[in-house]
Amino acid sequence: MAKFVYGGWVMRSIAVAAICCGLASCNSSGGGEGNIHDITQDSQLERLQTQIYDLQSEVRDLKNTSTSVGVFSESSDGWQWVNADPSKLRVGLIEISPHGNGSMATFSVMNPNAMSLRDCSGTLTWWSADETGSVIQSTMHNRRADFDGSLPPGTFSSHKFPLGDIPPEKLASVTIGGIDCTRTNGG
Repeated sequence: MAKFVYGGWVMRSIAVAAICCGLASCNSSGGGEGNIHDITQDSQLERLQTQIYDLQSEVRDLKNTSTSVGVFSESSDGWQWVNADPSKLRVGLIEISPHGNGSMATFSVMNPNAMSLRDCSGTLTWWSADETGSVIQSTMHNRRADFDGSLPPGTFSSHKFPLGDIPPEKLASVTIGGIDCTRTNGG
């Protein structure tokens, strides 16, 4: 009886064919384990793309809602985004109180940026209005508003500014705008 001996090249060919078939079945649409992994990655990718789109929309909305001037009145509540060179600040009117023959406005300023700011200044404008809500031009006042101290990233600071000649009960509105700051490396 003749004995048939498989040569080494035959065994290697069979092994390579088995490995190729195994890899092909993992990547085919036949439902191998690789497909579950691909589906999971695809759904994670879709979720991340949705989150990126949502964040881009929020940033676009933020850019569209900030103004160069924040307008506040005694009945104002909440914060406003105000453009400040080189960035944006959150500004809120905390209180208007009597001060001499006028008013004292207390503002809170937040630096939401990743950079420290210092030497911020802007312009305050305030006025009274008639019974119809129209500005009485003769009562319009302006003054420079210096925000003393540094404003590190993510911090709030409180600033008081006297608003001469118009007591709180006659004050219609206060605006703050034209804010410029110096960017710094530290707090």
